[in-house]
Amino acid sequence: MSAHTKLGASRALVVILVLGLLAAAPAFAARRAVHSREIDKVRQLIAEAEFDRALAEIGRALAQQHNTDLMLGTLYEQQGTAYLYLGNEDKARESFERLFQAVPDFDLAPGTSPKLRSLFEQVKSDVARRMLQPVTVAHQPPPRAEPGSGLDLEAQIGSMPEAARARLYYRRAGTESYSSTFFAELEGGRQRAQIPAFELPEQASEYALEYYIEVADGAGRRLAGAGNALEPLLVKVAAARGQAPDPSSVSEERWYQRWWVWAIAGGVAAGAGAAIAVPMLLDQQATLPVTVRVQQ
Repeated sequence: MSAHTKLGASRALVVILVLGLLAAAPAFAARRAVHSREIDKVRQLIAEAEFDRALAEIGRALAQQHNTDLMLGTLYEQQGTAYLYLGNEDKARESFERLFQAVPDFDLAPGTSPKLRSLFEQVKSDVARRMLQPVTVAHQPPPRAEPGSGLDLEAQIGSMPEAARARLYYRRAGTESYSSTFFAELEGGRQRAQIPAFELPEQASEYALEYYIEVADGAGRRLAGAGNALEPLLVKVAAARGQAPDPSSVSEERWYQRWWVWAIAGGVAAGAGAAIAVPMLLDQQATLPVTVRVQQ
């Protein structure tokens, strides 16, 4: 290809890209205009002291899936303003907390009323102080669980942000997916969650449950925890009382750990050139077969 041909192809590509951007521009401009109209409408309602109507408009705007972080911060600012002038300072604080989750360095416009700026700066200071104090999770796994009844698990959680939640993930050992439930807050920073009784059925042999605790912020980001999905904590569920042992369950000394199994296998291999195939044991309660082939 000649230099002149290459130059023509490059110019054609540039033209195509420019045309594509021009075609997409109205869609992007429309999206910005929609957001601008929503915010302008909210600000106008607040200026007219129509705070309840402003909160309704903000709720609809927050439900939009394409909100940017800056859009969320602006909406939460207006929401906090409306709540404050309605006399609900707790709700205003909650709105400002969410504002700082979306835009940590958000600031108010010059000329904001002293009343609003005072609360805003208080919440900003509280958020900054909590961010310097890492979230902590103290938990002691129980030594054993009883079958047929719910298992209560407690954790002591420190410096947890207001919008954060503690969650318990659990499963029976050997299964793939975790079930989950939220912790309920008690007094003194203690939290409690329960694994329901139907997850701990009575069986003739003991089995194990795996679980972990996770504290996440309002955006779902992990802040702290005890254990994790790959390295869970473990609690054994006791065997049901008064039942005969299940002959198919694995005993304390598994059959493949007994000396005579390996003695026989070794003798066959040495005397007859045996090929022994021992599959991987994927489930502790499964039967492990051994196939012995004797070549003449």
